[in-house]
Amino acid sequence: MSPNRGYRLVEAPLVDANTMSRKISEHSFSVELNSRAHLRELAVSDSDGRTLVEGVLGAIHEMVYRDGVLLEVHAEHGTLRLDILREEMDTLIDSVVKQQRSE
Repeated sequence: MSPNRGYRLVEAPLVDANTMSRKISEHSFSVELNSRAHLRELAVSDSDGRTLVEGVLGAIHEMVYRDGVLLEVHAEHGTLRLDILREEMDTLIDSVVKQQRSE
């Protein structure tokens, strides 16, 4: 992630890295907002089982990768956490860049 975009990516170890699996079959996430005012919508549908969580994180200050398995995006109004391997994220980004170049 480029410093000219206003945020930085740092590598940081997890507290209990020995218990983390290097294979993630289902990605989990969490969103922690500083205030309910930054939550735009929270909807759970009974009919089709879908759930929508939508809010405003604000300006991104820092992106931290913990042991290459947990991406934390620290922003003005909260933090987004996603368990995704660093290698998997790099592969996805490379794929998107190649696709955009071919369009």
